[in-house]
Amino acid sequence: MAKTPKACNQEIDLNNLDLKRSYTLEEFEYINNRLKNYTLEIDGHPVNLFELDENGKLVPMPQTPCRREQVAAEITRQLANWNIQTQQGGGVTSSQGGFDFTVER
Repeated sequence: MAKTPKACNQEIDLNNLDLKRSYTLEEFEYINNRLKNYTLEIDGHPVNLFELDENGKLVPMPQTPCRREQVAAEITRQLANWNIQTQQGGGVTSSQGGFDFTVER
């Protein structure tokens, strides 16, 4: 098991994160790894992920509301149906996928 990073010689307590202080990359990675199986509530919103800004401060990344994801899923479904009906032969993805637009010559 990975060692628990310590902030100021104290273990990091996910329930009492100080969003005003800077965190090391090791602490940031530890926090996000812990949040894979844990949900924080910040200002009444569930948070499962942080970004790290240029000053080392944690930036909460709130969850996408369910209704917004339903809209995105419907758009993806309609595009996929169009792709099949018109025999375009391409792939249809949602915004959750990553893309590498590197073109090799």
